[in-house]
Amino acid sequence: MEKTDKKVLIYTLVFLIIIFFVLTLIGAFSVEVIKVFEFPWHISKTPFLDVWAKWDSGYFMDIATKGYSYSPDNPKFQNVVFFPLYSIILKIINSVVKSILVTGILVSNFFLFLSLIILFKLVKLEIKNENIAKNSLIYLLIFPTSFFFLAVYSESLFLFNILATFYFLKKDNLKLVSIFGVLTSLTKSIGFMIIVPLIYFAIKNKFELRKIFYILVIPVGTLIFLSYLYINFGLTPLELISIEEKAWERNPWYNLENINKFFSNIYDILFLKEFSIKSLKLIYIINLNFVIIATLLIIYSTKILKDKIYLIYSLTFLFSPIILGHIVAMTRFVIILFPVYIALASIKNSIINNIIKFVSISFLIILFMMFVNWFAIY
Repeated sequence: MEKTDKKVLIYTLVFLIIIFFVLTLIGAFSVEVIKVFEFPWHISKTPFLDVWAKWDSGYFMDIATKGYSYSPDNPKFQNVVFFPLYSIILKIINSVVKSILVTGILVSNFFLFLSLIILFKLVKLEIKNENIAKNSLIYLLIFPTSFFFLAVYSESLFLFNILATFYFLKKDNLKLVSIFGVLTSLTKSIGFMIIVPLIYFAIKNKFELRKIFYILVIPVGTLIFLSYLYINFGLTPLELISIEEKAWERNPWYNLENINKFFSNIYDILFLKEFSIKSLKLIYIINLNFVIIATLLIIYSTKILKDKIYLIYSLTFLFSPIILGHIVAMTRFVIILFPVYIALASIKNSIINNIIKFVSISFLIILFMMFVNWFAIY
């Protein structure tokens, strides 16, 4: 690694640490001030730690400490819907740390820093512009929902595996592409979809059959986990989808009624029907805005990232969750779309850049306070 690269990454690490501690203080303070929702459980009595464990965090830690469980008598809110890699890592590290919450925070932040390193190297490799590479890291860290990378969620691990897959693809190291691709498919239910842009790349570059094999094995991670669930709990993939639909109110679009429900909610929002700070429809409009902005930035990123593999990747991972009914979680799903950060970093006008950074940091603070106070930002 070049001396300038090391300097950039040291500054980035310092910036990451500053953001972590500033958000921790803001989150802990806001919990004492904002009393809109009261949830009965807390992972830690220490508010400076507890702010990083909300919503899905409990499931990841539960899997790491107790393993998977399933009760057919009460199929709602089962931990079997969460893919295993993140929790496996938590379990291993926790054997040394002895605090599952501290372990989760350390693991998430560690993989976030690794993601920043890989993103920096990938952008430099792809567009040969160090300024854009550096600014991409800043925009990632100040993105309005980047706190999910810092919290006890699998997002930072997921992003790292995706970035590593692309980086080694560009380095023509297909064995590592295969390894990180499988790890991607073991991290999240949509992870196997990484095969879509990789197949495009293979066809475009006329890969021989031996090379294509390295890509085709990537969904093995998903198949291993689904096999585990079937052997241990008798769960089929359709039953797994059903659990998500019932417990998390997912509304997949293969059911035509859900498409109508989606647009009906948007209509109600636009005309301010049944609108309040506690309304889930407020969350709909927040998520819809994230989708629109992400789509525009993805399109803009094609001016810088000439290889269409990044466009295919972004559109695949943007619209797959929507079609599967994850619209109320798109504030989280969009953060792994790294071309968005590259697009923002490529804006040359300093005034526009400063405005975007100010707005982004402002919403980062607001949305993090909503997250730690149990608003439906998950």
